[in-house]
Amino acid sequence: MKKITQLFLTMTVVAFIVPSNLNASDHQAKAPGDSVKMKLYPCPATSQIQIESDKARPDATVHILALDGKEVYRGRFGNGIILFNDDAKYPARSAVYVIKVTNPDGKYVESKQFVKFRG
Repeated sequence: MKKITQLFLTMTVVAFIVPSNLNASDHQAKAPGDSVKMKLYPCPATSQIQIESDKARPDATVHILALDGKEVYRGRFGNGIILFNDDAKYPARSAVYVIKVTNPDGKYVESKQFVKFRG
């Protein structure tokens, strides 16, 4: 009976390894030295996405890219709200996209991934 108990205990041990750069507050991995704080919500997005950034100016350019690199949206940052009103550009029912914000001087601000869901 003792061997069966030992076998059971050794088989039920589970280890979880969590990367040290994982920030539980926004559920996104941060690169070392990442100082730009851009937030996207809601996630998953359905009809719009809100961008909050300390570095982006109202005249910054917002690019939304599919994971294959195809640009599906380009527009001005403005108030930071991007509406998804053209489902032809977002054909997948649910997909991951990359949003990139660039200031007019050409300096990179930040890019992040987000999930777009269409019900």
